[in-house]
Amino acid sequence: MLAGLWNAAGKALGGIYGYAAVAAVAGIIGAGGTWRVMAWRAAAAELGAARQAVRLVEHQANITYTIAVNYEAVRLADTTATNHLLEEVPVHVTPEIDIAYPVPCGFVRLFNAGVHDPVPDGTCGTDDASSGIALSEVAQAGVWNDGAYDVCAAQLTALQDWIRAQHDLSKGQ
Repeated sequence: MLAGLWNAAGKALGGIYGYAAVAAVAGIIGAGGTWRVMAWRAAAAELGAARQAVRLVEHQANITYTIAVNYEAVRLADTTATNHLLEEVPVHVTPEIDIAYPVPCGFVRLFNAGVHDPVPDGTCGTDDASSGIALSEVAQAGVWNDGAYDVCAAQLTALQDWIRAQHDLSKGQ
């Protein structure tokens, strides 16, 4: 039976029509295989791009985390130092000093203008008149302002470091 089928197929596919049929079947199978390989290559390229994007996001997150941790350590140290200095103000500027050395209105006007606080009007009196503000309050304000500046400077430095690191990452360095 198998021999009969083989003979019948040989007669049907014999000659030029047989070669053409075999070539057509081989072409269809080859095109299907090529299509499949192209799809695999496209999927592999998409997977590679996705992996690269994930690595980039991971590196960006690591940069952000590292800089945030470093900034937080500096901010905490600056805040602790400022709080310590604020505790020292009453030791160095005693109530007796507050009474003995009144802060003049002119100083308060300049100090407030320098730190962008409201400037007292002329009802405070002349520049050499006592403002009623204790010298210890001025010392506390100065220490607090310096501490706030230190924290702001550390934040700016951290932001600059973050930008540089992200830029270097985008350039592949």
